[in-house]
Amino acid sequence: MLMEKRDQGEGVDVSYNVRRCIHAELCVQHLRAVFEPNRRPWIDATQASADAIAQTVRLCPSGALHAIRTDGGAEEMPDSANSGVLWKDGPLQVRGALHLSAAGVQDGRFDEVRVTLCRCGASKNKPYCDNSHRTIGWQADDIANPEVETLQQAGGPLTITAEANGPYQVDGPLTLQDAEGVVRYAGEQTWLCRCGGSHNKPFCDNSHRTNGFQAE
Repeated sequence: MLMEKRDQGEGVDVSYNVRRCIHAELCVQHLRAVFEPNRRPWIDATQASADAIAQTVRLCPSGALHAIRTDGGAEEMPDSANSGVLWKDGPLQVRGALHLSAAGVQDGRFDEVRVTLCRCGASKNKPYCDNSHRTIGWQADDIANPEVETLQQAGGPLTITAEANGPYQVDGPLTLQDAEGVVRYAGEQTWLCRCGGSHNKPFCDNSHRTNGFQAE
């Protein structure tokens, strides 16, 4: 099965990576003329302007959708500040100037602007979320006490390395909020749990060493 497809429009093409889609459906909610899940093919990039499509694609949290301008229009740039959201009992959503390094990523590494990463430990598509947290009834119970530093800069390169059988090592400025908008972390280096078992979520407490978590 092709993991990535590309639909041509007037002035913009839309690429869709099914492997990364978590069905947040923000594209459907904001521009259904283009993104119609009951249609085959479900993307028709001829049904809206290039600017409208590009604006909607930027809402996709997983990075499954990307707009490729063919009319000379501005390509998507990283947000000026790197930010993360801990979905309630769900994945880690990150936006910014991302450099992701992990097994399961094409060529082992990519540069990105949007991604949703598994933190329940059960995804069959690691490091990406595949909504397994819903089927296993995973609960995050993220700690209430934040770790907040004064950042010298909010943007710039942010490297996320999925350590073999271990956590996400995060290097670079990042502000991390929970689903209610409360800042849980702001800093330039940390380790975030991806095995699902930490008693100090969202941070790693080395539970991966005792709970048998395996992920290259």
